[in-house]
Amino acid sequence: MNCSKTPKPLSIMNQKFLSLVILFICLSQAGYSQIIPWRNLFQRQQTQPQQIPTIDVNPGRISYGNVRLSELIESIEYIPLETTDDALIGRIGFAPHSFDVSDNYILVSCIQQEQVFLFSRNGRFITRVGRRGQGPGEYAMLSGVFLDEKRDQIFVVTLQQGILVYNLRGEFMRYIPTEHPRGSIERLYNDHFFVYQNIGSSSPFAYEIRDLDFLLTAENVQSHFGILPNTGFFTMSGRATNVLFNDKIHVRQMAFNDTLFVMGSDFSFTPQFVVTAGGLAPTINAMTNPNSRIQDYVGIGSIYQTTNKLLFVYSFQGRGRRVYFDKNSGRLHHFRSERGIPNDFDGGVDFWPRRQDNLLWYQFFDAYYLIENSGGIAPAGGAVAVQSFNRLMERLDPDDNPVLVIVRLRQN
Repeated sequence: MNCSKTPKPLSIMNQKFLSLVILFICLSQAGYSQIIPWRNLFQRQQTQPQQIPTIDVNPGRISYGNVRLSELIESIEYIPLETTDDALIGRIGFAPHSFDVSDNYILVSCIQQEQVFLFSRNGRFITRVGRRGQGPGEYAMLSGVFLDEKRDQIFVVTLQQGILVYNLRGEFMRYIPTEHPRGSIERLYNDHFFVYQNIGSSSPFAYEIRDLDFLLTAENVQSHFGILPNTGFFTMSGRATNVLFNDKIHVRQMAFNDTLFVMGSDFSFTPQFVVTAGGLAPTINAMTNPNSRIQDYVGIGSIYQTTNKLLFVYSFQGRGRRVYFDKNSGRLHHFRSERGIPNDFDGGVDFWPRRQDNLLWYQFFDAYYLIENSGGIAPAGGAVAVQSFNRLMERLDPDDNPVLVIVRLRQN
């Protein structure tokens, strides 16, 4: 009698467990255990999404609030960029990574010229960084610029050429090829690049973390909450914007999922808020249907934070509306100005941030715009703030280079 038994097939659960074990062993032997904490990754994937606050956007039901700039900030700094024959700057890119500010330098990229300029922290022109072209050390199709003052480095990111590295004298140093030339390097924070793989990624919400030498630190960083199918359509790629607040990166996935996540030290994502427009939120069918009118759906812009409020822009039927969500009351209000937060601080123009780093908001204003649109509201920020702004206006010419405006938020 044959005592051997026919092996029973593994259960589905056991098959999954065995697959995970094999995957872990293979990746560990390949050296990937040093790239990403796999134990934390498994825990993240098994975590169930918790109930999180939802912000409802309804263009048909508008509630105006009375929040003004003096309620949110403690100071404003205006830095006119020096205007010289070698530094005539037109429009600076609207993206948060079109400029960078460090302790002693200001770096900007000009859209019209496709040229990068370096200024001192007080606005004095220092040098042009590299030049436009296709030769060694030259760039085209700028995507972002980043400062690394501690290591005497400037990173110029392009859409096709990869990353060009210069020193703080504007001299070319080296070239760093990128594996995802059409991806997005969003910013430099804590000595790391935050790279979004919007082409060919396995998930519409996937990132790489790379160090200052562009060596891989973590890959396939993704959220376990609200993942959408990857259809390959550009507007559905899930490209995200992010801000730094309370020393943590807050990421908002664009397109269909308007969840604001907080990125942990292990690169895990925790959902914090969801912004929804109900039936007016765009769907996959609407975005892929050539007969759909995208302006008939609500589009959500970048989200900024204070201790007690979330601020963002939404667009509907060709019009942008600026709003704030009160974290304490749970209510959404519209700002009364369509140009930004009403500036009752120093008599300047209404303000809206272009980028946030913790308690600092950054924005650029053209000189002529400041001259033509200031003085809408009586200032309430104190005599020093008013005098500082008035001195700026006295020496400002409409043809001058843009003015960098840095706002410091209140901590409470």
